[in-house]
Amino acid sequence: RALATEPSSNLVMLADGLAKIYRGDFENAGDQLQVASDAGSKGTALDKIPQSMAHLALSHLYRKQGLLAESIQEAHAAAADKRFESEAIAYEARAVLEDNARPDYLAKANSLAVKAVSADSSNANSLISQAMCELKNGNADAARKLALKATELAPFNADSHLTLARISNAQGDAPETEKRIARAMECAPKDPEVLAEKARSLLKQNKSSEAADLLKQAFDHVVRKPEMSYLLAEACEKNGDKTESLKYYKLSLNQGLSGDSLAQAKAAISRLETK
Repeated sequence: RALATEPSSNLVMLADGLAKIYRGDFENAGDQLQVASDAGSKGTALDKIPQSMAHLALSHLYRKQGLLAESIQEAHAAAADKRFESEAIAYEARAVLEDNARPDYLAKANSLAVKAVSADSSNANSLISQAMCELKNGNADAARKLALKATELAPFNADSHLTLARISNAQGDAPETEKRIARAMECAPKDPEVLAEKARSLLKQNKSSEAADLLKQAFDHVVRKPEMSYLLAEACEKNGDKTESLKYYKLSLNQGLSGDSLAQAKAAISRLETK
């Protein structure tokens, strides 16, 4: 209603942009937040609160889209406001954790996540960042404790449920994984990471066609997500679509795929090209 009444209000655009991003609806949200951020660059400290919130939301949006450098830049801008420093550091940690092409990414992400939680242990996003680092370090039990606390603090935060789904998946708990994915989808039904996690689950159930459909929906909202490209290639291959599978395997390599998936993608390309 506010958007219909005052469509040019910076605060209204900020609120609408925030609501869209945190439920995974990215269309036009970035533009709205950028306007709110630019408008907040002038004025009093109170005026700058919307600007800092816009920087945080843009950091969240850019990471979800795979724009890690841009996400980190926005997190740095938000951290300049001490009132949002903890959450901004947490967002930087999440972006760094995904930049696994750099050799020191895990140590850097760990350091940032610990700093974020130390600054504010009651911030759900700070706890999520540390939970993701613990999971990456192989400490699933510690990760679960942090993610459960984050869920208690922010029950409608899709990322807290998504983190619990990933932890449950790593521990081989299929029913809990499905439960958490379903809850994340209730919170943010268009979030590309949530859609990708659901697709991963469907692939394990040999539902490759449904998985591919979800991943293609997710692709509408991302710019550079090599693991998502790899997952879509896998779904297409299981569907028997050689052309699409090769396309997405090669795209995942061009986007900087790393780790075990890199060798698997190269092997898949070789296998498909010799058929």
